[in-house]
Amino acid sequence: MARRPGLTPTQHQELGAELAALRDAVLHRSVLVAGAYPNASKQSIEMGKALKSLDAARCALDNALAQEDPDGFEPKVYYPGDDRLTIEFVRDAE
Repeated sequence: MARRPGLTPTQHQELGAELAALRDAVLHRSVLVAGAYPNASKQSIEMGKALKSLDAARCALDNALAQEDPDGFEPKVYYPGDDRLTIEFVRDAE
């Protein structure tokens, strides 16, 4: 059985960025759902499962990248950290 080639480093970088953004979006929506439904509700539980599935996919792909390109491996491909986020704080008018 022939082995498939895996993703290129560029494909990993693109996919990593997309999955990180997707996870952020699902996390924000999960907070919205958690504020509207009980924690034990099907809605809240399924949002939690969605987050766990995204995290599992990122972990598996991060491991694949480490094996496929050990010399160029960087965890920030799938776990970019806070440096990619722009957060603005708005003070309430007093």
